[in-house]
Amino acid sequence: PVFSYLTVSGNTASWGGGIYSKDSSNAIITDVTITDNTAESGGGIYCRSSSPTLTDVIIIGNTASWDGGGMCCLYSSPVLTNVTIMDNSTDNYGGGIDIDNSSPVLTFVIISGNMASWGGGVLCWSSSPILTNVTITDNSAPEGGGIYLSDSNPTLGNCILWNDASHEIFIESGTFNPVYSNIQGGWEGEGNIDADPLFCNPDSGDFFLAEDSPCVGAGLNSENMGA
Repeated sequence: PVFSYLTVSGNTASWGGGIYSKDSSNAIITDVTITDNTAESGGGIYCRSSSPTLTDVIIIGNTASWDGGGMCCLYSSPVLTNVTIMDNSTDNYGGGIDIDNSSPVLTFVIISGNMASWGGGVLCWSSSPILTNVTITDNSAPEGGGIYLSDSNPTLGNCILWNDASHEIFIESGTFNPVYSNIQGGWEGEGNIDADPLFCNPDSGDFFLAEDSPCVGAGLNSENMGA
């Protein structure tokens, strides 16, 4: 299926309040807003054994009672480019996105203002996502406000993790080796920094960087990061 120039809003389901993609359906989703939907898993979108392509998509204000307030991925490898995942929530796992036995690729993605009990922004179970030029900020959870890892090994480059509560990264198990990223509190790794990214207007959802941001020119060409 191909979805473009749509708003998916105000729907309710057990899985995938807005969109449920399963069994190799591999949807192409472009210029779509997914908002104010509710589910047990995947308030905005739920992927099971499928790998949709999302481009210029906004996933905002969705709710899940169990996991994946904005998006839930199970046995899937979706590709997200220029996607905003904002102000979603769940009572349990992965306020922004719950990644379970999956290998999604996220490029130029903003994950902000999401809430959960574990993994406010991102929660990874037994997964190896690739994140490039991803901003994770202002998310909250008692464990892993930014990212929560369990038996997972994400690849991060040119990313920003800033102002997440209560931790930028919480590692239950797995490895976390970011490069050329700005992480509040600091993190060992090539090219990593710890400095206010100077977002233009984060209170209005504008996470573009000011001209004098320490992140400008501090990244690495994505071709050199395996992404």
